[in-house]
Amino acid sequence: MTWESSDLERARASAERALPPRLSLARRFFPGLVAAAASAGVIVGDGWRSGTPWTPFVQLGVASLASLVSSLLPDGVYAITGLIVHTFWLVLWGACFTAVARSLRGGKLFISALILTAALAIIARVFLPTALGAAELSLMSSAHVTLYVATIAVALSVGTRLARYG
Repeated sequence: MTWESSDLERARASAERALPPRLSLARRFFPGLVAAAASAGVIVGDGWRSGTPWTPFVQLGVASLASLVSSLLPDGVYAITGLIVHTFWLVLWGACFTAVARSLRGGKLFISALILTAALAIIARVFLPTALGAAELSLMSSAHVTLYVATIAVALSVGTRLARYG
């Protein structure tokens, strides 16, 4: 039995239909934006309890601009810079996640998001403190950090699903 070219084309077309559609460049960044917004909400919510909701973003801004700016800037500039850096990191992780999780659906999508955020938390603790945005510079307890990481995982999986089918 030989395969004809039409059989190969039909097999390729059915395999392509089984995968989710390829995401446009803008949609690849969407899960990271969802994760940035959700995780910033956790940081600000935790900060309200201590009366300083923007302090982690100010500290991230100071750490980011320390080598570039020698004079003191207003806290608002540092807070905006910190929020931009926080958003940048999470959009980057969201784009990486959508590239890796292209064929995943349902529970596998969520489990892979949990694995990615756990790996990012380890990377942030050991090598690069700002890898998870402003969380490392906040004074969150370990329970709040767990909530923060879980929020990112949920946001990445929900954001990916919305980007695919929304």
